[in-house]
Amino acid sequence: MCNQYSECTGLVREVLDFLVDRLSLLESQIAKTEQYSRRSTLVVVDLPVEEGETEASLAEAVCNQISTDSGVDIVPADIQAIHRNQRPDSSELKPDETPRPPTVPVLCVDTTA
Repeated sequence: MCNQYSECTGLVREVLDFLVDRLSLLESQIAKTEQYSRRSTLVVVDLPVEEGETEASLAEAVCNQISTDSGVDIVPADIQAIHRNQRPDSSELKPDETPRPPTVPVLCVDTTA
């Protein structure tokens, strides 16, 4: 394949340079994707858990809480995805600590595109 050592070394350097450039490009694309995701996501804390809570009722409760607390009008149609995280393990709580409701990550619809 390579007749001389210097030809092989040059070919290896070219391939290595290509791969390093490609890796840098991919890392940059991943960082942009992660930033885009964070830009559209918020986490709601201390929202009480309702008996028989559904995704729709959770979205409604989050919208009401955000509207009440911030004055920003938000409706369930503005929410792309929503769920409750798992409850923290009660064994991790201090003896006098009251468990808090699980956090609620909310992915909002991106209207900037």
